[in-house]
Amino acid sequence: MRAFICIAVQLLFYTFCNAQTSVVINKDKLSNEPSIAVHRTDPSIIVAASNLNTIYYSADTGQSWNSYLLESVHGFYGDPVLHATHDGSIYLTHLSKTKGKAWGDWFDRIVVQRSDDGGRSFTEGVGVGFNGDKTQDKPWLASDEFSEAFKGSIYLTWTEFDKYGSTDPRHRSRIRFSYSRDHGETWSSAVTISDGTGDCIDSDNTLEGATIAVDEKGVIYCVWAGHDSIYMDQSSDGGLTWNRDRVIGLQPGGWSRELKGLGRANGMPFVVSDAHSPFDSSTLWVTWVSDQNETGKVVVIRSRDYGKTWTLLRSPDY
Repeated sequence: MRAFICIAVQLLFYTFCNAQTSVVINKDKLSNEPSIAVHRTDPSIIVAASNLNTIYYSADTGQSWNSYLLESVHGFYGDPVLHATHDGSIYLTHLSKTKGKAWGDWFDRIVVQRSDDGGRSFTEGVGVGFNGDKTQDKPWLASDEFSEAFKGSIYLTWTEFDKYGSTDPRHRSRIRFSYSRDHGETWSSAVTISDGTGDCIDSDNTLEGATIAVDEKGVIYCVWAGHDSIYMDQSSDGGLTWNRDRVIGLQPGGWSRELKGLGRANGMPFVVSDAHSPFDSSTLWVTWVSDQNETGKVVVIRSRDYGKTWTLLRSPDY
C-alpha cells in the first residue's frame, strides 16, 4: 500500500526511451506506483500498469498507447507489478478488494492475472495466500527461465500482516512465498520464508519490500527490509525449502522516507540476477536507499559468487 520509488522501473524507462522525448500516456488523472514489462518474444509490445487498476499497452515500442481499467473476480486495489516471461506471457500481480469487507480487511489475498495477447486482456485472476483475516500486501513476481528442474515456474513474494496498521505488539508481519508450475493457473500453499517478524505499523520495523530474482541454476533469491537492515534468503529447490535469513546490508533509520512533494515514499531493496549474461551469470545486484536525510543515499552492492559475499560498489550522495 505504501507508494515507492522504483529504481528498476526508472532504469527500464531510461534504457528503452534512450533519451528520446518522453510520452505521457495518462494525462487526465493522477497515477502512482507504476510498473512496466517488455514482451520477451516481441519487444515492440510494452505493457504498463498504475494505481489503482489502469492497464496501458503499446504495440509500436511505446510510440502510441491504449489503456483500460482491469477488473478481477477477487477485486483490484492497487500495487500492480508486471513480469514478462520467455514464453510470451505477461503476469500481473496486485492487491485484492474482497467484497463485503472494509478497507484494510479486503486485502486478504494476493491476486495474479496473466495476459497472452500483449496486455490487451488478462485472465480473471487467481487468489494466492488467503489466511483468514490477515492482510496480504506488496507483492512481487519473478520466474525461472533457466534451470532444467524448475524452468517455467512463477514465483511470488509479499508481506503478510496479522492486522494491518495495528500498534499491538502481538500483531506481527512476515515475508510470504508461493510458486506456480502451471503458468499461474494454480499456486502452492503460501509459506513464511522470513525467520524473524516485524510489527504491523507499515513503517521501518515492518518487514516489507520483498523482491526476488532467479539465477541460471534456478536458485531463488529474496531480499526485503526491516529493523534497519536488508535481509536475504534463498532457495535451491524451486521454493520448496529456504535457508536461514542473512543481513547483507544496513539501512540506518529504516526504509520509510520523508520526501518533499511525496505523500509516502520508501527505500526498499531490489535484487537482480545476471543470469542472462554470457559473461558472468553468477553475479547478483542489490540496491536500496539508505540514510534519513532529505535526498537519501543510493546503495548498490554486488556479489560474484551467487550471494555468498558482497562488495559495496557505489554509495553516492544525491
